[in-house]
Amino acid sequence: MEVKSVKYTNLKNKIHSGKVRDIYNIDDDKLLFVATDRISAFDVIMNEVVPQKGIILNNLSSFWFDFFKDTKSHFISKAEDYDFSDTPYEKIKDKEILKRSTVVKKAERINIECVVRGYITGSAWNEYKSTNSINYKKIEQKLLEAQKFETPIFTPSTKADEGHDEPLSEDDGVNLIGSQLYYELEKISIELYSKAAKYCLGKGIILADTKFEFGYIDNNITLIDEALTPDSSRFWKYTDYELGKSPDPFDKQFLRNWLNEENWDKTPPPPKLPENVIKNNIDAIVVIGGDGSFTGGMIFEKEFNIPIVGIPGTIDNDLYGTSHTLGYDTAINTVMEAIDKIRDTAISHDRLFFVEVMGRDAGHIALNAGIGAGAEEILIPEENLGLDRLLESLKRSEKSGKSSSLVVVAEGEKSG
Repeated sequence: MEVKSVKYTNLKNKIHSGKVRDIYNIDDDKLLFVATDRISAFDVIMNEVVPQKGIILNNLSSFWFDFFKDTKSHFISKAEDYDFSDTPYEKIKDKEILKRSTVVKKAERINIECVVRGYITGSAWNEYKSTNSINYKKIEQKLLEAQKFETPIFTPSTKADEGHDEPLSEDDGVNLIGSQLYYELEKISIELYSKAAKYCLGKGIILADTKFEFGYIDNNITLIDEALTPDSSRFWKYTDYELGKSPDPFDKQFLRNWLNEENWDKTPPPPKLPENVIKNNIDAIVVIGGDGSFTGGMIFEKEFNIPIVGIPGTIDNDLYGTSHTLGYDTAINTVMEAIDKIRDTAISHDRLFFVEVMGRDAGHIALNAGIGAGAEEILIPEENLGLDRLLESLKRSEKSGKSSSLVVVAEGEKSG
């Protein structure tokens, strides 16, 4: 099944087309934001698209606007959940457009981008190395690359309609929008960043920095545009973090890196992107499990056109239509064989693998098989186990020189 992409949209009442988003007027109070699959770098739109990118951006923003529900925002709903009766889009039937769209309230934009940094990296690190300052403010503390700030810092920039945004000093920001508004946006931005960073860390992700935009709706300061997508934020994998070096982020830095190696002057037209850059070097996805897992894997393969490597990881007889568990020794050997196949056949070993042990005596089987196979961590739900312990274990494993980690999980009735 061909993966459908959306590069351009052509609905009624288009009022703006940016590098990624197309914006349409619904009525006097509402807009339709469509996140396309376009991708840009150095303010130039690439000729190729990233399939499904707009869907991911749309879902991420929707999640975070809901997460920040105590903060006023322009978000109304995802287009899939909105009733378009009596609007110009009443008869819109293109599901690919709907999956990439959000309905928002109109707002009067405040012309400043509110950047919050929890760690020093990117342009802030480059400025610090050159001038010992960030956003023109001298930094007395001696910092290493990717070092966490004692408290998050506010480093706003201009909001340019064209060209590059420029960093603003505190004085320039105050002169631009007034002192009361400037410090209010600083306070709100840092609070939102801190709340999101704490949530991300609980999921094994570091939120290094992000950008918020605000506007006025009914004279109230309101969060607008997008929220915490890879286009506006820098996410790191916790187990990749090491002081003195910025980890590879979950964003389009891989594209910038490739373009920097090309003989290109950063002006249109851009060079042609190879397929592996578009897919961000995803060669295949490994699925471990039984009939249900492989059925899901086949659906994923058809939807995204990425090869699925299936490894039987089940230790019960569900595949054969019975409800009895295999013998204890056979079960352990089955798990260890699955683990060996993962170690030997994975296309890329820079991965984290989970093998779930199911059936009778799952905890004992997981423990013995995990120890015998040299797993980095064993999770048994009946045991109280915090995420911090798992993350620390994986981090130690990576520091010891292992590029992949394997976790054996026992099926249970309560989470660890």
